[in-house]
Amino acid sequence: MREYEIHQVDAFTQNIFEGNPAGVVTHADTLSVPEMQKIAHEMNLSETVFEVSSSLADIRLRYFTPTGDEITFCGHATIAYLSILHKKSPSLKKLQIETKAGVIEAEIDKNEATYRITAPKIQLAPTKFSTEDIVNGLGIDHQLINHENPVMIEKTNNYLYFMVNSLEDLKKLTIDQRAAIDFAKQNGIILYCALTNTKLMPGYDVYCRGFAPQVGVAEDPVCGSLQGGLTAYLLEQSLISKNTKQFRSGMGLFLGRPGEIKVHILDTKPPKIQLEAHAAHVFSSTLQIHEEHLNNYAHM
Repeated sequence: MREYEIHQVDAFTQNIFEGNPAGVVTHADTLSVPEMQKIAHEMNLSETVFEVSSSLADIRLRYFTPTGDEITFCGHATIAYLSILHKKSPSLKKLQIETKAGVIEAEIDKNEATYRITAPKIQLAPTKFSTEDIVNGLGIDHQLINHENPVMIEKTNNYLYFMVNSLEDLKKLTIDQRAAIDFAKQNGIILYCALTNTKLMPGYDVYCRGFAPQVGVAEDPVCGSLQGGLTAYLLEQSLISKNTKQFRSGMGLFLGRPGEIKVHILDTKPPKIQLEAHAAHVFSSTLQIHEEHLNNYAHM
């Protein structure tokens, strides 16, 4: 029998049952990929992160969705992992983390109980898609889309970005999940980000929603990995000043799981950002894997 620590953490919030929940499994070197996939499926959260050894950094993180897809990087699961690491090693302040998107820097502020991570390389580019393509491909109401700003893609994560007209339109927005999956498969898209910079939400500079149905996430409550492309989009379209050093990004309100991220802009050419956030511990437990159960499962 093998035992593993498993945790659930709500990232991008100080309150449980808000923000974005992530599963965290530490010391996971002896887990196989199929076992990681089964655990992620069992947790049934948008992502479960697994801590394994690294030859390039202090640790390596692997991220799996409930459908078993391994993604390159997940912001909220990384924040969740750092909160667990902080409990285990309260004196730790900095570390390097290997991900499939590259090595990132992480910081822990024990006084403020906040966690900071640098986003992987941001590669925002024009796309062949018009706003009408998004309307038709995702089954979106034509009147909700801002047709003046372009659709753009962030190539590190393959995330697509488009604007809606207002916070109210963002709330009304629905997508055809089946159509969105087909569009994603045809075009190699992982996530769709709909955003607005209207000032109807006090305290926030931008509000957005993220949909990733192809990898089993109908809507991600608060997504860290989309913030890099989001920042580049805001800068590219002059929706924030080139001199902006930080801004507040909000998500999750329409799902009843509000969360926020403070985005620090470290450079603009090319864009380089750092995400700062809180996390709320929900529960911890022990996962027991009995080999005979796995053998029985394999022969079913």
